[in-house]
Amino acid sequence: MGLEYDRIRRWTQTIPNNGLLRYYMVGNLERVLVTGPKALNEIMVSKVYDFPKSESLRIKLLRFTGNGILLAEGDEHKMQRKALLPSFAYRHNKDLYPNFWAKSVEMADAIEKQRTPGANSALIQVSDWAGRVTLDIIGLAAMGRDFNAVHDPKTEFHHRYGKLKAKPTTFTRVLVLIAMLTIGFKRFFQLHIKANRESQESADYISEYARRIVKEKQDKSRRGEA
Repeated sequence: MGLEYDRIRRWTQTIPNNGLLRYYMVGNLERVLVTGPKALNEIMVSKVYDFPKSESLRIKLLRFTGNGILLAEGDEHKMQRKALLPSFAYRHNKDLYPNFWAKSVEMADAIEKQRTPGANSALIQVSDWAGRVTLDIIGLAAMGRDFNAVHDPKTEFHHRYGKLKAKPTTFTRVLVLIAMLTIGFKRFFQLHIKANRESQESADYISEYARRIVKEKQDKSRRGEA
């Protein structure tokens, strides 16, 4: 039920505002669009605990991620954040720089190949490339596994990952709206429709993939391998 990016961009450029835009969605559902850096800083950094995630977002993602660092709030989030701090220590991140750089170069080379020979410019969908390189970097940094999404976006893992963030069809959006106005947003995900089946199957595939990697590392550790 989100807005199209081009519409958001047009609103921010044509409607006078002081960092916030208030609008209503279908069904008279009120929303606030943050457009200014000061408001974003308060929401994302300085007053982050004053702005909990929306219930609809929590319901949507909780099925896949669990109540981890992404969705946890308040004291629970602080506890999880503290536990994860060693993983983001400067020395640890510095050791990962070669992976970051190598993948960035690989992405730049792949983008360059999309340009028509002799052309001075090319239209590039940055969000797609950003998602692919991020997936590869997370795989290398957290799992020691290259998902190869930059080089080959047709891999099974990338295909499943894409299903989780696929743009909903008009039919699905209508069903979401009806559910929100009647049975509740949470009950929508219990409906036996294609979108729910595909997203759940993809989440199960990724979870099983991650479990296999963890088990492999545990087995190597028991055998004394690096």
